Amino acid sequence: ETGVSYLATNTSCTAAGALFSAGDALEWLSAGASSVDWWTMNGEGNTGKTCSHADEGMFTSNSKPVAEAPYLGYLLAGNLAQPGAKLTTVATASPSVLAFQSVLANGKVAVLLINTNTSAQQRVTFGSSLGGKLTEISYKAGNQNSFGTKTTSGSTTAATVRGGIVLPAQSI
Repeated sequence: ETGVSYLATNTSCTAAGALFSAGDALEWLSAGASSVDWWTMNGEGNTGKTCSHADEGMFTSNSKPVAEAPYLGYLLAGNLAQPGAKLTTVATASPSVLAFQSVLANGKVAVLLINTNTSAQQRVTFGSSLGGKLTEISYKAGNQNSFGTKTTSGSTTAATVRGGIVLPAQSI
């Protein structure tokens, strides 16, 4: 069982909530934990459609709950934490970049990179370890309190990212 705090904080309304939840869950699972539960799912700090008050949940308490930042981190981590996958941490050249790799049950490889730096982008290089067409899903901070932050997806090729990719500040 985990969470950003045992007390309500504004972290659920910031990018730090997403970065923490993704990194924390994947760190536990890559170390051998069989599951990671978030406490609490709904802390009732945000009773409307926006995340503007201290909370500790993944969702607002609105009659139709809205995802707060920690849920987006869990959603992205779920691309690696799948049944039958072999999840590991990966060393990076930057102390502010956390990296995880998962060999999925179908043999495909998934990589998740987290830039914890609050003000600077970070470049990550892969060398020749990637090949073919790649699917990219990204999260970066923006408009947290109005829930304007979303994940985006697209595709690229291994040749395009071979020289490295730039991770914006506070991004997954």
